[in-house]
Amino acid sequence: FATVSHLLNLSKNSTELFKYGNIEEKRTLINTVLSNLQLDGDSLRWELKRPFETMVFCSNNSNWLR
Repeated sequence: FATVSHLLNLSKNSTELFKYGNIEEKRTLINTVLSNLQLDGDSLRWELKRPFETMVFCSNNSNWLR
């Protein structure tokens, strides 16, 4: 329960954490959420780590709602 609560709070507050955090906090946030970062010309490519990938999938899919 504590882990899920922490992940939801992290997701909810990620904008503020990134905006006001120092370089190390930003690096930690990026490494926690993203993987396989690649710079392809002007485009940055990345993949979401689990469980963030699942959270995004669930938010885009209304089938799990009652």
